[in-house]
Amino acid sequence: MPLIDTIEKAAAIAGSQTKLAELLGESRPHVSNWKAGTRVCTIDKRIKLAQIAGLDPTMAVLEGLADQLDENDEWQAKAKETLNAILNAFPETGIERNESQNPKQEGQQGVAQ
Repeated sequence: MPLIDTIEKAAAIAGSQTKLAELLGESRPHVSNWKAGTRVCTIDKRIKLAQIAGLDPTMAVLEGLADQLDENDEWQAKAKETLNAILNAFPETGIERNESQNPKQEGQQGVAQ
């Protein structure tokens, strides 16, 4: 599940984005920045978000790794393509990931990655 959707689901379960931030030991602006794609959400925080949202933490790790790879580097781009293929092979929501998107685009466009 894309990070933005995971944050929304976890916030709904927590009661609000502020309460979610408290559960994560983060400030609410940090969570907002993750959602907007203006700040990198670490793998460990993605795992905690997935757990709160009732999602598979393994998928959160793979998504986090894919999001942090540089598409301008040939090897990282190939690795990102492979990770996205794995994620698409085991969809949780039926939303297909677009390999060309990055977290900033996700937050700006509001499109699932």
